[in-house]
Parts: sequence; C-alpha cells; structure tokens
Amino acid sequence: MKTTTRPSRSVIQLTEQQGAFIVCEEGQLWLTDNGDDIVLTHGERHQIQGQQAVVIESLRLNSRFRLDGVQEQPTGWLGKLHSALHHLHTTRQPHAHA
Repeated sequence: MKTTTRPSRSVIQLTEQQGAFIVCEEGQLWLTDNGDDIVLTHGERHQIQGQQAVVIESLRLNSRFRLDGVQEQPTGWLGKLHSALHHLHTTRQPHAHA
C-alpha cells in the first residue's frame, strides 16, 4: 500500500489495476474510470472497474491517495507470460455459433 501526494491540477494515469481501490486520504480527486467521472473527497474510495487506464487528477493542493488491494505484477519471464496471457484474454473474440 503506497500513498501518493499530488499537487493541485496534476494528473496521473494508472494501468492494470482493475479491482484495486483508490482511497482519497486528503484533498479532492477527480477520476475517470471506464468512461465514468467520479469525484472523491477525504475518506471516500472507489473500486477500479474498467480494463482501460484510470486517470486521476488532483483538484486541491497536495491531495493524497493510496491504492488498496493492488496485485503485485510478476517480473522477468513470469511477468512476460502474465502480460501475454492478459493480452490474449482481453483481445480474444467470442466464438460464433453455427
């Protein structure tokens, strides 16, 4: 669990964090997740829904947030295998039924 402090109007983008929670520890945050805009204030949290990157913008000076429930990504050959399987899973087309 890592806390991140952002100056006002700064933007950060998170990728591959589906299911994790963004918890606003201080200030105010504006999130865009899966096409939805969400505003969080102190003590509020949001569970990341989409497969796409989540954009977080700090709306107040020195807003702080943390991510809970983040899955550690494997490194080395295991990380490459994980990425390849994730890519196959997200790009696979449904089978047509005759």
